[in-house]
Amino acid sequence: DKNCTAKTAILETLDTLGARDEAPFLRGARHIQMEPAFGRAVDTAYNLRARAVCGLARLGSFDAPLIFGELLADPETPVRLATVAAIRHREQRSLARMLLLRLNVGYEDPLVIFECMSAILALAPEYGLEVLSRILDGNDFELKEMAGIALGESNLDNALEVLLEWNRRSFSRDERDISLKAIGIHRGRLARRFLLEIIARGAL
Repeated sequence: DKNCTAKTAILETLDTLGARDEAPFLRGARHIQMEPAFGRAVDTAYNLRARAVCGLARLGSFDAPLIFGELLADPETPVRLATVAAIRHREQRSLARMLLLRLNVGYEDPLVIFECMSAILALAPEYGLEVLSRILDGNDFELKEMAGIALGESNLDNALEVLLEWNRRSFSRDERDISLKAIGIHRGRLARRFLLEIIARGAL
């Protein structure tokens, strides 16, 4: 089964049909398949693992949190992204601790970092606000941008307060621009009013 194409299709079909047997998903989530490539062999089972972890989230498997912890450290970005989505799908506040660890371990694909931020806000809103507020106070502009967008997309009232305060204390044009973008993403009435006032003053 080159590239695990058939295995992945089987899990997708089982998941779509609402299969209740978690055994195929548990096996798929830990499957590694090395195949020859230019220079060295590569693991071609990452799409299978990504599909499997989604199925385990749907099933509410008892061992799912253990699998989540393992796959958050998977070398393949699509698997880590699928795992973050699976954790968010479970809607359990306690699982946010895994995402906080992933967020703080150092270098990571920016998309994974962003999805971790969004999922933390969804699972533990108040704690997530504290974490992302600290990031906005930091020196890493890329992290600030992702945190701002995640706060805007959360549509939380408290998140808007954080963004408005960030806009007020931003001294650089780049930070103000990003804060305005994040506020614009927020769908709250106060966000729209703030932006309309900015436009009326010609302060963009």
